[in-house]
Amino acid sequence: MKKVVRILVITLSILGVIWFSLFTRVDRSPYAESEFYVEMDARLDSLAASFQEEQTKDSLNVGWSRVSITPTTQAPLAGYSNRNPKLMESLHDSIFVRTVVFQQGLMKVAFVSADLLIFHPEVTNKVYAGLPKGWSAQQLYLTTTHSHSSMGGWAPGLVGKAIAGEDDDTTAQFIADRVIESILTAEQTLAYSQVGMVESNVEQLVYNRLAHDEGITDPWLKSLLINRKEELGIMNFYAAHATCLNSQWHSLSGDFPGHLNELLRKDTLYNFALYGAGAVGSMGPIAPGEGWDRAAQFASRLKKQMDFLPMIASFSDIPGMTSFHLPLPLRDPYVKITENWAIRPFIFKELAGDYSVSMSVFKLGSTVFIGIPADFSGELAVPLYQKARDLGLNLVITSFNGGYIGYVVKDEWYDLNKYESRSMSWYGPDNGAYLSEIIERILQIVS
Repeated sequence: MKKVVRILVITLSILGVIWFSLFTRVDRSPYAESEFYVEMDARLDSLAASFQEEQTKDSLNVGWSRVSITPTTQAPLAGYSNRNPKLMESLHDSIFVRTVVFQQGLMKVAFVSADLLIFHPEVTNKVYAGLPKGWSAQQLYLTTTHSHSSMGGWAPGLVGKAIAGEDDDTTAQFIADRVIESILTAEQTLAYSQVGMVESNVEQLVYNRLAHDEGITDPWLKSLLINRKEELGIMNFYAAHATCLNSQWHSLSGDFPGHLNELLRKDTLYNFALYGAGAVGSMGPIAPGEGWDRAAQFASRLKKQMDFLPMIASFSDIPGMTSFHLPLPLRDPYVKITENWAIRPFIFKELAGDYSVSMSVFKLGSTVFIGIPADFSGELAVPLYQKARDLGLNLVITSFNGGYIGYVVKDEWYDLNKYESRSMSWYGPDNGAYLSEIIERILQIVS
């Protein structure tokens, strides 16, 4: 009997060692007491002390481009871990990278949106490395449409394979080359322009897919209109996930954002259209039907909101613009397996990679674009929009700015046993409050 007990004790001890070597308790210490917060606090204080937006009488010049990133060979589709097989079976509609270059005096910024799930760091780093003379990473503002049926194959590691299919060494470079091409092409079309910002409440097309009726939605369609020579361009940002096409869809597609862009481009009203994912975390599209009919109907309903925007937009010159990236320190990442236990950070980094991330800021007159390396929740965005209005600013929050830290949900929902909060909220129970504080402080600095 003693021998059995001894064996049992040894076995349990070994299992305990294995458990604690692989798993750790969820860190619930207040973020304001952490080292990463002290670091971020110092960076924001430094930014506040040094930030100075120069007013200028220089005219604003704008150029735009649309470059295909449609693969020429069969590629995996990115977006759904349960899509099987992941290889595309056909090409439904082409995918593109769209770029708008803004230049005022010596200052220029390239605003880039691609028909991709995310801008993975493997792609982003190649874009930065390949920038031609006269361009730097600080001058790039990246986002995507977040289509869940676009090209994958750009992310190494097991997590990358689950989300984006088998990594192809050439795909990330192919995308990066097209991004750089789009920037240079847009720069060649620069011409004097005026801009106008419009916010539209489109609450009938979006729902809270995480908290449902217990939560709120981000109903705001943000549209920047560009009057260039005798041409009109539009940049749209909305919170609904590009998931009209589900995991059973096996054809390459830009989903509703890609279709919306093409509808607008072929219209006699607009000469160019760009769509960027807004605060899509927790927000889903309200779209009846199935398959492509669902995506097409959703795009058409969104387009109707834009048919009258030129009549109400107030076009004007802008007094100045600025662009910068702000490094974002965070907790160690982990994936929760229960409410209070998670896989240790070193395992997570081995599976998903270990990349630095930052916030992107582009201020164009009174409009402030802030790019987040995440699926940032629309529930967090709505109060930030109001804080911006109180400061006399128009805030546009976009997701997928070249890095990726998973979902950033409202802290109230962090312990829900759902995909977004359990499996994809990698950086702690109060990451929503932390990033919201950063955004609010950035707004106060640039106002």
